[in-house]
Amino acid sequence: MRSRKLLRSVTQVGLTLTLAGAAVTLLVNPASADGVGNKINNCYGIWWNTDWNQECEGSGATKAGVYKSTADCTAPQITDETIEKTRVSGSSNSYDGPDCSFGIHGVDTWFSG
Repeated sequence: MRSRKLLRSVTQVGLTLTLAGAAVTLLVNPASADGVGNKINNCYGIWWNTDWNQECEGSGATKAGVYKSTADCTAPQITDETIEKTRVSGSSNSYDGPDCSFGIHGVDTWFSG
């Protein structure tokens, strides 16, 4: 009975140290984007290898209207990928754009009120 308690305590300490190590690794090496496009009214496109999003920082979009973001996809993909989202003032939703097949050169964002 005593050996079971000791084994359980050792296991719990080991698990705690493992989780603490994982947390430190995440803090030291946060996931970073490959790039961030132009910002308009706090909103912009952000991309990783072939994935990208339309996002707004801080307090969200400073103006209500339509935000159009276009990912410049790398060859041999011929067409670029686009999303249009109508945002209210203060919107900070993240919208996932259609993936590019091979990579992304950049993401441009436009606004129309």
